[in-house]
Amino acid sequence: MPSALANPIPVSKNSLWGTLRVRLTLQYTLLLVLMLVVTLVAVRIVSYRTMLADIDERLSEDLVQMVPIIETTYPDLNAIGTIFDRTAQAHNAHGMFIHLADARGNIIRSNSRAPLNEFPFTLLESTDKISIYTRYDVSLDATHNDDVRIAKRGITTPDGTLLWMRVGTSLHILYANVNQLTNTTLMVGGIMLLIGPLLGYIMARRATEPIAAINRIVPTLQPRRLSDRLPTFQTGDELDVLSGQINELLDRIAAYVDRNQTFTANAAHELRSPLAAIQNSVEVSLNDERTVPEYQEILETVVSECSQLRLLVNQLLLLAENDSETAQASFEPVSLAEIVRRSVAMFRDTAEERGVTLLTPRLDNGFVQGDPKRLRQVVNNLIDNGMKFNRPGGSITLTVMQLPDDSTVQLRVSDTGRGIPAEDLPYLFDRFYRGDKSHSREHTPGNGLGLSICQSIIQSHQGRIEVTSTLDEGTIFDVKLKSIPAPVLLNRTVGAV
Repeated sequence: MPSALANPIPVSKNSLWGTLRVRLTLQYTLLLVLMLVVTLVAVRIVSYRTMLADIDERLSEDLVQMVPIIETTYPDLNAIGTIFDRTAQAHNAHGMFIHLADARGNIIRSNSRAPLNEFPFTLLESTDKISIYTRYDVSLDATHNDDVRIAKRGITTPDGTLLWMRVGTSLHILYANVNQLTNTTLMVGGIMLLIGPLLGYIMARRATEPIAAINRIVPTLQPRRLSDRLPTFQTGDELDVLSGQINELLDRIAAYVDRNQTFTANAAHELRSPLAAIQNSVEVSLNDERTVPEYQEILETVVSECSQLRLLVNQLLLLAENDSETAQASFEPVSLAEIVRRSVAMFRDTAEERGVTLLTPRLDNGFVQGDPKRLRQVVNNLIDNGMKFNRPGGSITLTVMQLPDDSTVQLRVSDTGRGIPAEDLPYLFDRFYRGDKSHSREHTPGNGLGLSICQSIIQSHQGRIEVTSTLDEGTIFDVKLKSIPAPVLLNRTVGAV
């Protein structure tokens, strides 16, 4: 099956409409249009209801104020008509009209400009409750019709006569005001629609400028130039953070590539020496007739060099296996104290031959989750390293401590050797590093992979290894691993070491 990356989605680089800034501009414009429509509708509805509420309040007040006048003036309809004319004249601009009807709804008096029988006088169930409603297309005069707003209530005179009164006003001023406000909103909205997309495009262009800069740089990135990085603008926004994270990834890739290149070169160098020695030995044996002891000596040299090659290849395979991050599949609960005991027992005779004493003053029963064989290899490498660089009569001290927080187990391996120069400490765990830059076995024993293997194993166990050293006093290696909580340990079988 072909990879998903083999057929990437084609991206248009020349189409303006396919650019992010244009799409953002269109989105801004659509959002602006939506906001303007919502604003226009909201302004029209709110303004209409607010003005209508003001009209209702004014009609109710006029109606309430005229009730006592009717009660005291009735049955003098002429006086009532005069009052109606004077009141309507004061509100002439609003087209106010007033009707007074009898108990059956027949109009008995109105102001002079009021429509008389253009619409019926509907009676109410309650006489003291004001009813407000709208009538549409009412003929107020001979020239035009209007929608009117009406307030109506009943009146009971002192002699017990039931009358009905309504006060109304034309809504043409309300409609004119709402339309004017709508037109003003439309004009402002039109101006915003003309300016908005331009400003949106400018803002989108500024917002996408970091992306454009990244797009210009990314095609130029090459494996041969590992120092190239994406630009950052120190804005602190998401794009700047993304650029920083990509640059950090490029830093890690560059370090990884550089390490692999160095590793490959060093591995080739280390493999070349024993292979050259084997080839030279075989060629010497083929050039002339040799005695049996001479052939034996040559074969011993070949066997020794083959042993060195086998050790080197095994170490390289172990490093590759640790780098593959598959080691955790075989993890189980392991006692570091038991691992130290077995390693010390294995090295005790060799240490005595070299005049080095192995000490274990404290071995706490700390358990970790890990691979017992690999952890034992760490302990073996650290002991072997301590013996190589120790002095006759020196010592190597191994301790296992459960730290006070109960979450970490620490393995400490300290020796009384010659120490490590401060300038070499940062590179001590680099592969094939032996502190003399010559990489020759004559200067430094080993091939410079032991501590690298230790670090690789510890890192695969989610732990860390640290080193401190003082010249002519000795070196201390601290390995810290996560401890297994007791409840977890009770439900598991402790693995054999």
